[in-house]
Amino acid sequence: MKTSLTAIGILALSGFPLELAAQEAAGEQSSEENRIVITADRFIMPALRGIKPERSLDESDVESYGSATVGEFLDEIKAQNGDEDPVFLVDGERVAGIEDIEDLPAEAIDALDVLPRGTSQMAGGVPNRRVYNIVLKKQLRSAVVTSSARFATEGGWAEGRGEIALTRIAGRDRLNAALRYRDSDALLESDRDLAQPALARDLPIFGLTDTADIAAARTLKPDSHVIEASLAGANRLAPWLSASFNLRGRWSRDDSLNGLANALFTDAGGEILRAYSRAPLEQSFAFDSASGNLVLNADVGRWLISLAGQRNRSARSFEADFAPAGIAAGPRLPAGVDPAVEPLDAFFAITTGRSNSRGATDGVRLNALGPLLALPAGDARVRGALEFRRDTQTSVSDFGAGRRLRDVSRRTRGGEIGVDIPIASARQDVLSGLGELNMSFDYARSDVEGAGVLDRITIGTLWQPIAPLSITASFERANLPVPVEVLGDPLTITPNIRIVDLPTGQTVDVDFLSGGNAGLRSATHETRRFAINASPWPEIGLNVFADYRGETLRDTIGFVSSASLPFYTAFADRFVRDGAGLLIAVDGRPVNFARQEREELRWGASFLLPIGGSETASPSNSADDAGSDSYIAIPPGAGTRLQFVLAHTLALRDRVFLSDAASPIDLLEGGAIGLGGGRPRHILDASAALSARGQGIRMATQWRSASRLITGNSAQDRLDFGGLATVNVRAFTDLDRILQPSGFTKGARVSLSIINVANDRQIVSDDDGVTPLAYQKAYRDPIGRIVEIELRKAF
Repeated sequence: MKTSLTAIGILALSGFPLELAAQEAAGEQSSEENRIVITADRFIMPALRGIKPERSLDESDVESYGSATVGEFLDEIKAQNGDEDPVFLVDGERVAGIEDIEDLPAEAIDALDVLPRGTSQMAGGVPNRRVYNIVLKKQLRSAVVTSSARFATEGGWAEGRGEIALTRIAGRDRLNAALRYRDSDALLESDRDLAQPALARDLPIFGLTDTADIAAARTLKPDSHVIEASLAGANRLAPWLSASFNLRGRWSRDDSLNGLANALFTDAGGEILRAYSRAPLEQSFAFDSASGNLVLNADVGRWLISLAGQRNRSARSFEADFAPAGIAAGPRLPAGVDPAVEPLDAFFAITTGRSNSRGATDGVRLNALGPLLALPAGDARVRGALEFRRDTQTSVSDFGAGRRLRDVSRRTRGGEIGVDIPIASARQDVLSGLGELNMSFDYARSDVEGAGVLDRITIGTLWQPIAPLSITASFERANLPVPVEVLGDPLTITPNIRIVDLPTGQTVDVDFLSGGNAGLRSATHETRRFAINASPWPEIGLNVFADYRGETLRDTIGFVSSASLPFYTAFADRFVRDGAGLLIAVDGRPVNFARQEREELRWGASFLLPIGGSETASPSNSADDAGSDSYIAIPPGAGTRLQFVLAHTLALRDRVFLSDAASPIDLLEGGAIGLGGGRPRHILDASAALSARGQGIRMATQWRSASRLITGNSAQDRLDFGGLATVNVRAFTDLDRILQPSGFTKGARVSLSIINVANDRQIVSDDDGVTPLAYQKAYRDPIGRIVEIELRKAF
């Protein structure tokens, strides 16, 4: 009820034409003859011609999301599809990545085609991924200024954002420059209703009158500042040669408070006491990066040759104040010092630990794709690649145990080869009863310095028996080297991290060690996927899908967790206790798990229902597409449209074996490898959108089922993590629809977003209904409900 009222209220405030939409629906004929469907050729590389997209979105579809940039829009689509790192094509040509286009205004998109899973290798990408083909408008020249303010309705936190973007698109040439800034306030524990651990009264306590002083000295969210700049473009150098590039830079700073130092002292009379500092421990983190990518695409006869180069640089620095916890009688205070009167900060052994690291990546990759030989069902296409890459990570850290230097350098040389074999083709009238059927085989081999020779084998099939149905299946086995930064990251210590010590049941603040581990082994991943996608009712854009994924991961990399009892046994040396048995430090650096087994099924549906009259969609084909045999049905642009997306993820299995001899940790039955508890068996994502000519409203919700965490040896020793449903709403409208049209309102749009409308947070409780201090609701979601107002002006 609250959600419905909120949605209706936002619609009323935005002036959304509900009555107009109803009138259009009633006044216009709905017969099929009034619908205009455009069948258009799309820019697409030859290897993908003839493959029907699973989803095709036009300009009106893009507008219904209310996204400001191409990147925001694609993030929404990827989340709906459950995609990880798809291959991106722009006007049918391969680009280095989403960085090439993510800062373009959303208005630059003319259409988006989402191709079936398993088409990525046909475009020279990593197997088992989809291809997203973004068709840009032929002409666009714009300057966009965006400003937004976000704040927590519970107070204590606010964030401001600003962005300037300049864009020019002329045919196949484009150039985009963007500059953005983000400033976030720090959120203190005292800004939320958080209980603090009770003070140990075994010794006299000085410097702390109330645990509220601790809350005022700890941050839930840091004070954060980020500046990002980018320059990306593409150019047709010759009829047969094109280039795309992107340059990016980032500067960020985070500052936070880690509570009060405490230590044992001996006063002049020989009595042992515990004292707290008056000034909080401070922590700061800085990250700077610069990257550049260049891709050259050449059409050589019927072959596509691409050369991609990258150069990335990054620098990180971390500083944290910390004081060794007192485990025996502390230093004696000088005569005349009364701890009840004056602060003892000057007598604490507080030091500042520091770490710095620099990373660099340089690489070049040569790809070639083209026909190998003619078969009855079509050309068998072969692809090959050669790659050279050099990664370095240099770090230094000093957290009280002397300077530690690390220098990791790794060269990678490798190649791969793959082939696509058409088995059947209705277009070629070969086994036409089977529709379109292709098989693909890929083999990659890399010589990785320090890790040896690593292989990857992929077998896949793509079957489209009829136009609205596609079925894909694949198997992949890959040896994966440990990322250089995981090997070479500096050792850091963060004090006063709050956790539950499961063996004792106490909530304690510990020093948490993080950083790289040079002794990690390469992992082996086996992945099995089977997916079905169907569009049985094109008139309303109905799309149904099911995607099964099974994985077996050997020597996979994970982190030592304090949230699961098996870790205390398997990695006992990672949990440090004082003489009284109190947990004071946890070494959370990464380790190899012997094996992990995961299976999940994701299924759902989406549809788009035009309401009222339709507008003729503009064909996106041009002379450049002559001879293309990729035909895609583009739904007509509609004055008002209603869109629904629903996806359900069912976890079938998720088990971790810390060692070959250990019993499995079942993440679906009370096990955990992280602080978040066990994995929910069900995740439901749904969204609904109503849009019409420059204004709309979108509602998205996610529900996660309950899970549990076994904390002892009996069924009663457990924590229950309640189910959680969150709802986000976004409404937007062109200003000239709610204000008198003027020069200012032209091209201006205002948006109102509410994140976590009901301000719900996950509830964690033990068998007695008590929530451990480390699992309080504000720790699960510090900010809570967020309201954002955004003003965007396009010139």
